[in-house]
Amino acid sequence: MHRVHYDSDYITLLSDSEILEPFKVLEQAFRRYRSPERASDQLYEILIASSRGAHWKKYASPLILYKKYKQVVRLIEAAWLIDKNKENYGFVPQEFRTEIPLKESDTNDISAQSRFSRAILIIAKIFRRHSMCYLKGAIYDFLFLAMEPTYTDHLDQEYQDISIFESLNQLILALFEFYEFYPRKESSTFDRSKWKEHLEQHRTRETLYDYIYSLEDFFYLTSKEDLLSGIRSATKILCSEGYWKSHENPADIIYLFYEYLFMIEQFWRIWLGALDANIDLSSPWRFSKKILKTLKSADQMKLIYAWDFLKKRFARRDILYWCRLWDDCLQTLLINRSSPARKNGRYHRILEFIEGLVHLSEFESFMSWEYPYLDEDKVPMESRLETRTHPNN
Repeated sequence: MHRVHYDSDYITLLSDSEILEPFKVLEQAFRRYRSPERASDQLYEILIASSRGAHWKKYASPLILYKKYKQVVRLIEAAWLIDKNKENYGFVPQEFRTEIPLKESDTNDISAQSRFSRAILIIAKIFRRHSMCYLKGAIYDFLFLAMEPTYTDHLDQEYQDISIFESLNQLILALFEFYEFYPRKESSTFDRSKWKEHLEQHRTRETLYDYIYSLEDFFYLTSKEDLLSGIRSATKILCSEGYWKSHENPADIIYLFYEYLFMIEQFWRIWLGALDANIDLSSPWRFSKKILKTLKSADQMKLIYAWDFLKKRFARRDILYWCRLWDDCLQTLLINRSSPARKNGRYHRILEFIEGLVHLSEFESFMSWEYPYLDEDKVPMESRLETRTHPNN
């Protein structure tokens, strides 16, 4: 993901209970498989699709590949948590605490406990070689290529080294062995203090992702028109049956929706900052005269009172609600079926919210707490707005 800051490791797709017990992730992923090779097949499906044009069309919908990607990310995050807590596996034999090669060897005579210990050490070696953020960034880029994007300027060639799939495959095989020989009867003896620390860090995060850009340069990678066009396309797709059977480039919807998530999360930060600063939420943002002339429709005029716009979205529903609705909407757009009627209202609600944020992103530098006067002529904004009334009055 081009805006995600991949210089730090943190959890994105696991629930609170899964962070406290990563084994649940493995159980959900592996319980239907009889061999580790079957478990890693979904990984190589992404690789194959990324190297063959239109291969994604062989699936019933683009959502199938997207879900395989999310499953791999969940496994990466579970492995990272297991590695972070490896010192607390008191039953790991001392002789297995030394470094071992990743190459598979004959394991017929190795005990279950020894194979469990070996799995832990393989996982540790992989994370010494690659950070979690690098592994997640790599698999996203390959998924993105598999969906045939037209937006490619942000792709990092460093992530497109197919050798990373060998490390990911070894990681999944080790996780399968960890799952198969996990000493369930002894699980109550685990020291979960490390996982509790990561759960606390996860709960205290203001947003799902860290980003390498801010709203100040939001339109540097994607134009405002493309962002608005994506909303129109999403509205059309929600009403369409079998949309992807006759259309191309599902990666573009994924790309734009991660742009929209960036906006939602950045404005959530702004909203939290406004609350901390005790901002008068009824005060207008101090737009320049030039900007005011561009606000023509009634809905756009309401954006002058941006704090009120944000309050209506964030006061009752926090970022977790909007992230879940965002993800649900994206998956519905990829499923190749029209949206269920009972969910249409929720999806249109978030698309309208996103459209407002696209416009508001252009005006972010005019936040009322930063600019007491117009930058173009230093005239107090109140005098410019004295003939205007609040949209709710």
